Amino acid sequence: MRNKGKNKAFTIIELLVAMALLTALLLVSGMVFKMAVDAHRRASATTEIMRKLRAITDQLDNDFAGLRKDGEILIAWRAQAVDLDGDPVPASDPVDNIARYERYDVVMFFADGNFQTYNKWPLATGDIVHGNLARLTYMLGWNTAGQRPVEFEPGQRILARSQHIVASDPGLVYDINGDPYPLDPTDVPAGFTIAHCNADEYENLTMLQWRNLPWADKGKIIARVIGEDIDTDGDGTPNHSPPVGWTGLAVDTRTPANVHLLLAQGVGQFSVQAWVKEQARWYPEVDLNQDGTIDGITDTDFLISGDRIDGTKAIGRYWNPDYGDFEQVTGLGRALKFTFTLYDSKGVFTNGKTFTHIVRLGD
Repeated sequence: MRNKGKNKAFTIIELLVAMALLTALLLVSGMVFKMAVDAHRRASATTEIMRKLRAITDQLDNDFAGLRKDGEILIAWRAQAVDLDGDPVPASDPVDNIARYERYDVVMFFADGNFQTYNKWPLATGDIVHGNLARLTYMLGWNTAGQRPVEFEPGQRILARSQHIVASDPGLVYDINGDPYPLDPTDVPAGFTIAHCNADEYENLTMLQWRNLPWADKGKIIARVIGEDIDTDGDGTPNHSPPVGWTGLAVDTRTPANVHLLLAQGVGQFSVQAWVKEQARWYPEVDLNQDGTIDGITDTDFLISGDRIDGTKAIGRYWNPDYGDFEQVTGLGRALKFTFTLYDSKGVFTNGKTFTHIVRLGD
């Protein structure tokens, strides 16, 4: 029997059109899928960064709410020249190699609160130590190999917060080895070893003993805490230096006794500025006229060497109760502004996100 109909089939043109439509559909679907994945990654990264932001700002607010005005506030300001990749620019390199200055500031103060140690003291065999007064320090952490935070990738830097409970009972206080370590009020800097700064969580001094320390001793202490030379009188020459081989607060997340320093990972920069009422601005600024260059001593609040900020010196400022008023100290007014750049762990935001947070020092 003969089939009177003709066999139906796609023509070449129809196949090409169908393939083109399918390809377009796949491309669009791929783009939509990529956009959805990217949006999810950005949302996840933003959530992570906001958690870090909340942890940092809540901790700052909580600590400064208990600020002890019969103690001191000690601040060291440091600006480091870096290139486009964020690597330190040596002083011998041309100034054109400097892309920007990154801030690695430090603030140390006393505060009231409900404090307790993270570890038992002596370690493992002792007890948790409680106290209502502590010496607190915020700074970007070093590592135990002696590398400064500027030597890390920004997303790998750690904001450290050290908490040393003021516990004046000599029988209660032990060092990292479980031995009593009375800090001698006549030579307190000698007791500020690297182990004490990084691992111990309290010190056997009263507030009165701290107040009675010579200012020269306090300068030595903050130089040891930050691991850098410090110029406390602003004359351009460091007048306090840490011992040779000394690091600043060194964070090692593998060491239980050291983990109390870890506040937040992925903090690329940390700066502290104070409101100067007479000039109606925040102090100090790297580039006062915001033109992207440092062209003279009136263009920056930092120490300069030739045509650049001197990255080997940190300016320091103190406030103590004998001054009577925060605003009587240049660079330490009624409020402090903290600025930090936060990075997510997946590297979604390659340049991080920068935030500011203001705390008041009192009425």
